[in-house]
Amino acid sequence: MFGMSGGELVVLGLVALFVLGPERLPGAIRAVSAAMTQAKSWMDSAKDQLNTPELQQLREPLEELRAPLAELRAADPRRAARDLLAARPARTAAAATPAESSGDSQNTSGGAVA
Repeated sequence: MFGMSGGELVVLGLVALFVLGPERLPGAIRAVSAAMTQAKSWMDSAKDQLNTPELQQLREPLEELRAPLAELRAADPRRAARDLLAARPARTAAAATPAESSGDSQNTSGGAVA
């Protein structure tokens, strides 16, 4: 109940016994029990109102989008970029284009190029 273990409930009961006393403790337990029953009733009523056929029709298109959305959330752009870069062949100086390799090598006179 409320994520509490049995030992915690015993401690809570003993504290309630000391704070409220033996005369008022049974009435407090009944009041808490009635409040919890009412809250559960309200929750069940709210769940029933949300499970109507009209709302189910609205949920169906959303359910169809869950799988693609999960794929997008799982996507890792850094990993995809690394994979693409790893798949590309490495460029070497011999594989450079003639325009890139002939830039300064033709100008050996030391003068300005027109």
